[in-house]
Amino acid sequence: MLLMVTAEVIVYEAPNSAEVIENSGDGIFVIARDGTVVLYTERCRELTGFAREDVLGGGFRCSAVFGCNQKQEGDSATGVLCPSGEIEFAKHVSRKRMCVINKETSGKRWIDITYHPILGEDGEPAYIVAIVTDATAQIKKEKELHSKTQRLEKEIHALQDELHTRYGFSNIVSRDSSMRRVFDQIQSAGKSRSNVMIFGESGTGKELIARAIHNSPEDGGGPFIGVNCAALPAHLIESELFGHVKGAFTDASADSKGLFRAADKGAIFLDEIAEMPLETQAKLLRVIQDRKVRPVGSTESYDVDVRILAATNIPQEECLKRGKLRDDLFYRLAVITLELPPLRDRRDDIPFLVQHFLQRMRRKFSRTIRGIDPDAMEILYNYDWPGNIRELENAIEGAAAIGMTDRIQLIDLPRRIVSYVHEKRPPFDAEVKVVQDSDSISTMKEAVLGVELKLIKRALLLSGGNKTKAAELLDIPRKQLYRKMESLGID
Repeated sequence: MLLMVTAEVIVYEAPNSAEVIENSGDGIFVIARDGTVVLYTERCRELTGFAREDVLGGGFRCSAVFGCNQKQEGDSATGVLCPSGEIEFAKHVSRKRMCVINKETSGKRWIDITYHPILGEDGEPAYIVAIVTDATAQIKKEKELHSKTQRLEKEIHALQDELHTRYGFSNIVSRDSSMRRVFDQIQSAGKSRSNVMIFGESGTGKELIARAIHNSPEDGGGPFIGVNCAALPAHLIESELFGHVKGAFTDASADSKGLFRAADKGAIFLDEIAEMPLETQAKLLRVIQDRKVRPVGSTESYDVDVRILAATNIPQEECLKRGKLRDDLFYRLAVITLELPPLRDRRDDIPFLVQHFLQRMRRKFSRTIRGIDPDAMEILYNYDWPGNIRELENAIEGAAAIGMTDRIQLIDLPRRIVSYVHEKRPPFDAEVKVVQDSDSISTMKEAVLGVELKLIKRALLLSGGNKTKAAELLDIPRKQLYRKMESLGID
């Protein structure tokens, strides 16, 4: 159906076209060059609240219907509305989004108007046919989508911040002197793309160290892919690392590019590298040398730029002796080596780690945990932690989950930990020894000062550095504690 225009009137070309126009879901109005509204459908009345008899004919300003003081959105039109708010006749199709106030209901609606010029014999627009669409629902959806997008963006940024916080250098908690060299090595390793070999018992935080190296600002970013070599079946580890082509083996129903290509321009963390089959180690060596990977079943190789961060719980001196790791691969991976001490060798870090994990548990369980009782901290301090930091974190999480008060108490700790310490490591007994070696005999004053120094340091550790609580643990006045700390040179 088309509108046919002469200089005086608009007629409908197709039969029943007037009925079709009236029943259209969109409003339609037509304005002649002299400003006369010659067509105004019922749908326009529903949207604006202006009756047809009030609009048709001359002397009516369109701005009274399609204008208000609301801010216009999504304006993509040029030369549609003149400054007075009237329709400006233009030769091109244009669109505008505006707000209208319904005369009958005083309700606000957003509408989209598309202006179609109909040219007269002189080549100038004789009429403007305007299609009016109710955009209120669309605007609402767009705002909801925008709000949801903003919320998702905030969540993404929060997750990114959490990722960098959790796996960043600042999240590695330690004040032990044995870890200071590790911190220095992490910072140095982050400035290069050299391969790194990390040694440490299970639970010492090898992956955390690897991520901290990768997340170093100087490393350049890129993906970080973690692989537990011990968890992958021997017959699948090669295809997982290097990829495969369709049909290369049973169940290979599609091509797979593999983890090395997925980690291109980034880093791959090969945990428990000594558990990798020797045959796969030989192929890994070739990848390191050639910087290319060849998927299983393929004749084509692909360039890769991947930094390898490997880890093992086997001591460095034992790696080659046991024959678990190829000599040539070891030397390729151990360009930079880091050795993480077990938690039992850095006991002074335990109070700080406990506070760190308690802070995390407060967020996880959304509950108030004010701290940990001294007797519970003493047990944690004297336990040997065969599972290292991971075991400590799990113990704190379990205690926080079942605790009935706002403090972690002795009863909240795992029974095996409490029993072990009571049976094997009585609190403080190991710290006070009778030295029988005549070459090591100290004066009574020196011995007393030594014991006082250890007791005060221990109290400060157990109290998280709070001097008032430390004084309470030692059962001495706070001023006396300050004087002794000053005389013993304790900061």
